[in-house]
Amino acid sequence: MRSWLGYPKACPYIGTRGKNVLKTGYIIISFVTGGQMLSNTWGDYLLSDKTRRETLFGDLAKIMLSLNRVKLPRIGSLTSDDNGLIELKNRPLILRHQTFENEGIPTIPRNSTYHSVEPYVLDLLQLHDNRIHYQANAIHNLKDGQEQFAALTMMRGLLPQFISRQYRDVPFVLTLTDLHASNIFVDENWHITSLIDLEWACCSPIELQTPPYWLTGRPIDDIEHGEHLDAFQKS
Repeated sequence: MRSWLGYPKACPYIGTRGKNVLKTGYIIISFVTGGQMLSNTWGDYLLSDKTRRETLFGDLAKIMLSLNRVKLPRIGSLTSDDNGLIELKNRPLILRHQTFENEGIPTIPRNSTYHSVEPYVLDLLQLHDNRIHYQANAIHNLKDGQEQFAALTMMRGLLPQFISRQYRDVPFVLTLTDLHASNIFVDENWHITSLIDLEWACCSPIELQTPPYWLTGRPIDDIEHGEHLDAFQKS
C-alpha cells in the first residue's frame, strides 16, 4: 500500500510492544548453519588451489556487482526508524571509526552525510589528526611524528590526483567495509554460503569499491609496484 502511494516500503523487521516476561533486555540473533569460515582453510589453499581461488573471487565479484546495482544519493549509513522505514541519514560508520570513539577520539558526527567525495575524505584525514591530538601514545618519537604529519600533509595535497571528477558526486554504493576471511563462510569448494558482521556496511564512493587487499595473501604494506601489486589487480 505504501509503495502505491509513493512512500518508501517499511522493513518487516521492526520492534513490537508486548509483555516481556524477562526482567532484562535481550536480542534475538540468527546463526550460520552451512559452511565454515574461510579463514579456517585460507592458508591451506590460497596459493596451491587455483580452482578454489577462482571460485571465491567469482562469488565475491557477483556480490559486489549486485550491491553496485543500487545507486544511492549520498555517502552515509542506512538507518531504520521505529516504524521500520529504512533511510540513508546517518554517518558512514566503519569499525575503525568505532574503535577511535572507544578510545575517546572524536570522529564524524552522528547525523553527517556527504553529497560529494572530497568532504568525506577530508573528514577521514581529520580523524587521524584527532588521533594524534587525543591519543597520548599516537606518536612514538620525533621521527615517527614527523613522518605521520608529513604523510597527512602529503595526502591532503595530493587528494585531487586520486579523486576522479567523473565520480566526485555520483554514484555512491553500499560497501561491505568489514569483509575479511573470518566473516565469509564457504563450502568445501570455496563457494560463498554466508556473510556475517554486516553492521559495518555503509554507502561509499564507487572508487572505494575495490577487492579486499588480503586476497593476495599479503599485508597491505607489502602490496607495492611489481609482483604483489599485479596479483592484487588481477584479483
